[in-house]
Amino acid sequence: MNAEDGRQKSGADVAKGPPESHVPRCVEGVEMEDFVVVLQHCSIGWCRSPISNSCLVEEIRLEEISGVHVMRLAGSSVLLIFDSVEVQQQVMHSGVLDRWFSRVVESSLEDSVLDCRRVWVSVFGTPVHAWSHDNFERLVSDWGLVILIEEDTLGPLSFERGRVLIETTVI
Repeated sequence: MNAEDGRQKSGADVAKGPPESHVPRCVEGVEMEDFVVVLQHCSIGWCRSPISNSCLVEEIRLEEISGVHVMRLAGSSVLLIFDSVEVQQQVMHSGVLDRWFSRVVESSLEDSVLDCRRVWVSVFGTPVHAWSHDNFERLVSDWGLVILIEEDTLGPLSFERGRVLIETTVI
């Protein structure tokens, strides 16, 4: 707790430089009270198989489940935001979520801290003759698992920079 204002602090590891030189340092932040309130009627689910948010939302809608909103957290985990605690309890105890999720837990502050995240990596200075999917994958693979190479990178209008989405535990 921060003695000055009574707010809870949280920390994060920050990496700068190549992965082998990564020395974690704690960065203190301030907990956002509005988010803490919202987490009281949220659950976190880990998807059984890769599925986009839009497909997951559509499948939930087709099951006639209302009062739930889906936000991607990182990797296979999603935040299920329910309109109320009552809706959350009804859906959680119905077993219908087992179709899409290997695990679903009621959200808590500890559960909202994830062991991985998705980040965009911008790659500058790539020579034109080396501008390829394979090379961008090689350039960022030390940082994490490549999820996606931006469409504008693969069909470039400019060779200024390439962007790659990765899932990582480093950053």
